[in-house]
Amino acid sequence: IYRSKGTQAFAQSVLVAQALIIAAPNYPEIASHLQKWVKDFTKSTVKILKRIVPNATPSDYRIVASGIIGIYFNVESLSPLGPMKTFRKDSKSSVMRLLETLIAN
Repeated sequence: IYRSKGTQAFAQSVLVAQALIIAAPNYPEIASHLQKWVKDFTKSTVKILKRIVPNATPSDYRIVASGIIGIYFNVESLSPLGPMKTFRKDSKSSVMRLLETLIAN
């Protein structure tokens, strides 16, 4: 959500992935690869969440991971519009609230 020097390349990868996602209905083999990519990204996010909050339920990890990934993709998909500092800040706050739900349970 907040960019650092190392995240620019990954943000560009997300935009490339979004272009492929748009094309996927016409290319089933691309859709299959992208579904695997999303599953792997979700699994990686869940692993990170487990290190942060080790006592949540599997479904809570998946739900929070899905929310974080959705927010991230949304923020990055809008990045070509230019700087939107308030939107990025609010999106980061949304992610933090999602994380708080893991801690609260």
